[in-house]
Amino acid sequence: MGLAVLMTAITAGLVGAGCSHLLHLIEGLVFGDASGTLLHAISSVPWWHRICALGGAGLVGGISWYLYARVGGKPVSLSKAVNGQKMPILLTSVYSLPLSGAVFALEILLIEVTASAVWPALIISGGAVLVAHGWVRSDPFYTLPEATQLLPTASLTLWAVIIGPLLGIIGVLFKSAVSACSAARPTGWRLLAWMIPIFTLIGVITVWVPSIAGNGQSTAQLAFDGAVLGQGGRAAAGIGVALLVSLAIDGFTKLIGTLATIRSGAWGGTLTPGLALGASSGAILGILWSYIYPGDTTAIVCFAFIGAVVVLGTSMSAPLTALCLVIEFTHRGATLLVPTVIALGLGVGAARMWNKWRAKQAQQRKSS
Repeated sequence: MGLAVLMTAITAGLVGAGCSHLLHLIEGLVFGDASGTLLHAISSVPWWHRICALGGAGLVGGISWYLYARVGGKPVSLSKAVNGQKMPILLTSVYSLPLSGAVFALEILLIEVTASAVWPALIISGGAVLVAHGWVRSDPFYTLPEATQLLPTASLTLWAVIIGPLLGIIGVLFKSAVSACSAARPTGWRLLAWMIPIFTLIGVITVWVPSIAGNGQSTAQLAFDGAVLGQGGRAAAGIGVALLVSLAIDGFTKLIGTLATIRSGAWGGTLTPGLALGASSGAILGILWSYIYPGDTTAIVCFAFIGAVVVLGTSMSAPLTALCLVIEFTHRGATLLVPTVIALGLGVGAARMWNKWRAKQAQQRKSS
């Protein structure tokens, strides 16, 4: 058992490191620069380069998935993996998330928390990150403002109580939309007929909204970069309205781009897109709240942080994993745990009630 755990940790770390380097290599080959973020790389090339790059990705992706299906290959979902079907190793080492990887395995894959399950999960997840990145944590995936801005307030806590259920339902709706698009994926030659035009269209959109490409990191980062709101902040050149519009455009285009990509036949996770949707939703609702609550000085990043946790938690049906993920992604958030946990609990409860109501509605329609 011990040897199997050790070998799994080493293998996961090596595969994770390889995937990470491969992604940066492809980014450098396509856009000529892999030293910064994908948004920076895309923004540094001409408009026609963006369209050709995304159109080419659709062509390569369509052919690859078509050939993969021809030889009998089929991606394995988490539910099938839980039931024993083989799937690739969980690559927590890609993002350097030792705790989140272990919690994910316990909350979703194993669905149990016992001593015999906890110690292998912790060693495999931590060991994989150690192999891929060493014992020194890498820079955060998302950067947050100074700690002085990450302070809970009465306004933020009240907002968490009121808006938490709404954020939970947003996560459920996102999960349902992803499921619907996944079920409608084309097969055979239709993959090319869908993926090439959809990816090319996304390339066209990058001319005006380059953040639609990628995994949603830049969309979430915009929400985390929000300035402190207050009477002065709102009065300063309409920063609240300008940021609200930017967040709405970024968030909506990323949501549509994600769903369209899945519908076209591509496979992939929705973890970071879900986080981006949550951060954008939280920031937007936080800006609107700041105009309602008198004298509010809560930083937008606090609303975005809570939104990211709740929407991600309900869209993954893994609230504890989501909380750990956002904390490890940002290397911050301990000061916001009280309103965050309250909003998360209310969001999960609202999501559960929503699912029950939807199931009841479906049953009534079936009976009639």
